[in-house]
Amino acid sequence: MNKKITIFIILFLSYTLIKAENKSDSKVEEDSLRIYHLGSVVNITDKANKLNIPSAITNINHSDIRKTDASSFNEMAIVMPSTFFQTNSRGESSLFIRGVGERRTEIFFDGVLLNVPWDRHYDLKMIPTDIMGSMNISNGAASILYGSNTMGGAVEISTLERNQQGWGATAEIIGGMGGILDFSLTHDRRLENFNYIANIGFYKRDGLVLDKESYELAQDNAPEMLQQDKGTSLRTNSDESLFNVYLRGEYHFQKETSLGVSFFHTNSEKGVVPLGYEEDPRLWRYPMYRRSIAAMNFKSKISEKQRYTATLWFDKFDQSIDSYTDLTYSSKKNNLYDDVSTVSSRLAYFYDISNKHTLTATANAYYINNTETTADYNDNHGLEAGESLDYAEVLYDLGLEYKLKPIEKLILSVGGLFSGQINPKTGQYTDQEGKTSNDFGAVFGFKYLLSNPTSIFANISRKVSYPSLREVYANDPQKFDPNPDLTPEHGILSEVGLDIDKSKWTIQLAGFYNIYDDMLAKTQLDNGKKMRVNLAQAFIGGVELVFDVDLIKKLDVKGTFTYMYGRGRDSKNDDWNYLEYVPEVIANLVVQYEFPKQIKTNLEFDYIGQQYEVTSLSYLDPSFLMNARVSYLLPFDNSGIEVFARCNNLLDQLRIPQLGLPAPGRTVLLGIKANL
Repeated sequence: MNKKITIFIILFLSYTLIKAENKSDSKVEEDSLRIYHLGSVVNITDKANKLNIPSAITNINHSDIRKTDASSFNEMAIVMPSTFFQTNSRGESSLFIRGVGERRTEIFFDGVLLNVPWDRHYDLKMIPTDIMGSMNISNGAASILYGSNTMGGAVEISTLERNQQGWGATAEIIGGMGGILDFSLTHDRRLENFNYIANIGFYKRDGLVLDKESYELAQDNAPEMLQQDKGTSLRTNSDESLFNVYLRGEYHFQKETSLGVSFFHTNSEKGVVPLGYEEDPRLWRYPMYRRSIAAMNFKSKISEKQRYTATLWFDKFDQSIDSYTDLTYSSKKNNLYDDVSTVSSRLAYFYDISNKHTLTATANAYYINNTETTADYNDNHGLEAGESLDYAEVLYDLGLEYKLKPIEKLILSVGGLFSGQINPKTGQYTDQEGKTSNDFGAVFGFKYLLSNPTSIFANISRKVSYPSLREVYANDPQKFDPNPDLTPEHGILSEVGLDIDKSKWTIQLAGFYNIYDDMLAKTQLDNGKKMRVNLAQAFIGGVELVFDVDLIKKLDVKGTFTYMYGRGRDSKNDDWNYLEYVPEVIANLVVQYEFPKQIKTNLEFDYIGQQYEVTSLSYLDPSFLMNARVSYLLPFDNSGIEVFARCNNLLDQLRIPQLGLPAPGRTVLLGIKANL
């Protein structure tokens, strides 16, 4: 199968090279692309819209996304402020923004929520970067439009849309160390009032490359690498294969009325790296990790001052997890299967009362149903009859946001949110069926324009985040005990900042201080397992800098710097303790320079400071990584054919984003990208 795919890729690229040389007028230029706004929750991709939002907002454009050569979203931390990614013990890649994990950070893809509501997780490796047109990161008081569960902020990903009549195609292939093969093909077209985009991608990896220090620790039987196979330089059980498809069409009936439909499907098979320090780690493999999302986006104008948008989607998520008896992964022990279905909707109504007053109302609703089945394997490697438990949940919220412009340079924003959670099915905890909870959120902020490129902003908000069904009711016999007494988390988020946006340089500086009540955290139990509990109180404060400077012609320097300080305490102890996985410093720097003869280079510097780990009750060491990229545009007229080489972790340094799971070592990638 892999040979056939490789042959197809070679043939296609050969065809692309020939066509690109002969059809110079069909090249996809950067200015022929725009962003698919129909699915956007909050449209902040241009300066005019950004000026109306009184909080720290970072927009990452298509060009910066492509230069990362990332095959998936989880490889893009280098361009995201206050952000780091972590692969947990379940093999899922998770996002942390300003010290807050993805269970409290909503991720949207063309308006569709990507967090699986069953456990608020989503493996970020499944999000393809090929079709990403832009990414907006709202770190502070995220808009009421996003709903509840956004104490960590909101990330909104929008796909590409062709701006001009015509068609285009892009093919890309990347190969590298660890047996990496990454191929994608994208085609898009605009015909009068109709446009569409189609993408197909395939990714495989034999394993993650170990850095030199981790490899030597494994050879010496060091405690932190107990579960590493000593006969290989690849991380044990870190292979993966992935296939995804994305289709979207949009029709404009008239200027303010349009309908878009989309379908996204991904299917993966992968191993889960065992925690190096544990004597009894999870020995898991996913023979199936599959998700399909069908969505519809609609917008229409009611009158000159009124309009509305609607997003409806159906989400089908299936995962099968095999547990093994030993590190040879030859004998299966049991299987866990989740069959999750979600039906969701988002409605938004906009009323421009006058040029100084606007009103926005939103209604979001999610219905989640999961049947979880556990079964043992027999001596013939067949599954015995299993036990199934049913879980169901309804999440809803109603929001109202009012913006006022009392004077020309000042914008005030105030909003409120009422949200709730209903649990009709609760697995083994039948006495909890029908349990309900509800709460409220609020936000107030202002933005003042000091001069044309300079503004100041401040905001304060109250946020609520509900625990997921899995955290409350689902039992993990090996790692976690459920906690049916979990309650919603609450946060008071405050932020003040300065935004300067000039033609040659931009700077955004923000200070933040967030207080959390009943914040979820992991605690170690006497039985060796962990449990999520509500801390009495926690806080995270810090300062964040984001900048982009064009120093001289063809030289661009952009970066982020975040300092954080966080502590927490439980109801039984008045002492403030360290919060887990809140790095003191997160800093990124990207230097881009274009040499003559169409040669471009990128140098990337990535630093994560020390962070506390609750299992070992100790700090994880800080780490500094360096990446390098060089590309060359082939010298055909408007060919659009780029060849490039990338080296991640150039200095082969040890980084431990989570205890027992070191990040990949030095990894060299080679690729070619062709535009038609």
